[in-house]
Amino acid sequence: MGRVIELYRSASGSDLADRTEAALRDLVVRHTVHVVADPADSPAGELPVIREGSRLVPPAELPGYLDELSRFMADWSRFQSDACYVADDGSVC
Repeated sequence: MGRVIELYRSASGSDLADRTEAALRDLVVRHTVHVVADPADSPAGELPVIREGSRLVPPAELPGYLDELSRFMADWSRFQSDACYVADDGSVC
């Protein structure tokens, strides 16, 4: 069983938390959302934050993390079928 991505966010919401939650949903990755009342209740003491295993991703690093995750999922999808594909450089499998 793989690691679950956990998003900790406040109930009051924020643009960053909303965008992060939407990105996780759009990427169709396994994740859990924890709504906490107090940032002290999150693993990093701030919100929003992602915990993936022992890795903590603070708010300032969330956009980069989501870009990295998006690239990983694109590669994962590309190599999970028996179909041929055209790579970014134009080469064919």
